[in-house]
Amino acid sequence: PCGYNVTSQNGTIYSPGFPDEYPILKDCIWLITVPPGHGVYINFTLLQTEAVNDYIAVWDGPDQNSPQLGVFSGNTALETAYSSTNQVLLKFHSDFSNGGFFVLNFH
Repeated sequence: PCGYNVTSQNGTIYSPGFPDEYPILKDCIWLITVPPGHGVYINFTLLQTEAVNDYIAVWDGPDQNSPQLGVFSGNTALETAYSSTNQVLLKFHSDFSNGGFFVLNFH
């Protein structure tokens, strides 16, 4: 699925179409909510995207006006982000060329 709301203490989010490459020209938004009083730890176990042009942006809160925790792109793994609130917003964007994959875990 391309974006949805997640209310759980932990879980995994996969790129659209996984295990196949994600499609071009996609914009997906996920809102992760954990129990109040907890933060969210995000760990990319697989990140193979077109550098710069395809990315996952992460905000520390429920919307894009919240402080940004990072923009993750390229061919790296074990990238992490920590929130100070119990909500994290993720936005995935792919452009008109090349596909790739990502897998992230949160708890």
